[in-house]
Order: sequence, then structure tokens, then C-alpha cells
Amino acid sequence: MKKIIARTITILTIMIMVLTLAAPVTIQAKAKPKLNKTAITLSVKNSYQLKVNGTKAKAAWKTSNAKVAVVSKNGKVTAKKAGKAVVTAKINRKTYKCKVTVKVGLNKTAITLNEKKVYQLKVNGTKKKPAWKTSNAIIAVVSKNGKVTVKKAGKAVITAKVNGKTYKCKVTVKAASKIGLNKTKVALSIYGTVEKPPKYI
Repeated sequence: MKKIIARTITILTIMIMVLTLAAPVTIQAKAKPKLNKTAITLSVKNSYQLKVNGTKAKAAWKTSNAKVAVVSKNGKVTAKKAGKAVVTAKINRKTYKCKVTVKVGLNKTAITLNEKKVYQLKVNGTKKKPAWKTSNAIIAVVSKNGKVTVKKAGKAVITAKVNGKTYKCKVTVKAASKIGLNKTKVALSIYGTVEKPPKYI
């Protein structure tokens, strides 16, 4: 009886070992290096940070057209003028490319301001003077030079028209917070309660 039990245990042990060795082993594939973006569109004077993910190696950055877009040694792309360029990152003899399209555009497409504040909008990428307009002069007004002055809480859209194209900036105006005392003078008794000052006759 003992021999049968021992033999059974041995057989079970062997079967478990065989099944364990036969089981598929999942090997996690190593992530391949790649750019965080392969195509970007920027307005003139705007920037974007490119990165090569999946590697700790330092990339060598280069632009195909420095007149349109330049790139720093850390991968920061800055748009110079309207046009197209290709920014490349080279690591271990491999090259990674990002297509850069630079367009004429506003320096900001959305701003949030407190009441009575001002902000200077500009159309980058053109030397022509734009025509400025506001959708709601009660909320925000804009000068002929693009200077936005907010009036009261609410929303408005500032538009700049130049070269037959219209560029928009959404303006959100927040109400100014009011902090103040509910009373400027109080009289306290010796017990700490508020009481009216005594009247003198």
C-alpha cells in the first residue's frame, strides 16, 4: 500500500513538472524608441517639446529648414515663419522624423482674465495689420492694435482678420473676488459679547 501511494505521488509530481515546463512563457517585448509626435502644426513664434520615448540615450536633433522651424539640443521646436520643415532625432544610427507645419496665427487662442485686466494679442507670421473685433463689447473690448481690455465677468471672442483669413481668441473674464468685513466697528463687553457703545447724555 505504501509503495502504491509513493508511486502515485511520484507520478503526480512528474506530471506537474511536465505541465509547468510546457506552459507558455510570456516575454514582455521591449518598447521601441519613438517620437512623442510625428507631425505637429504651430503658429509662428510658438514652441513644442519633442521627445524620444523608450530610450535613455541622448538624441542628436536637426531641422531641415531653419528659416521655418529651429530645434534645440533638447528637442524644443520653435516656429519661425510660415512653411514646412522636418525635425529629425538621431539615436544609435536610427533616425526619427517629425513633420512641422508652421502657420500664421494668434499668439493665444484662449485667455482667462480677471475684471479690468488687459492682454496684448498679436498675429504672428505676417507684417500686415489685422482688423480687430470683439463679439461682446460689454465683456471685453479690443483696440486697433490688438490690446484686449476686459470689462466684466462673462465670455467673448476676439477676432483678427488679415490676408482674407480670420483668427479667433476665446476670452473668459472672471469676477473679481470681494473680501471685506461685515462691520468696521464693534464694541465688546467684558464677557466677550457684542454690545452697542454706551450713549452719553
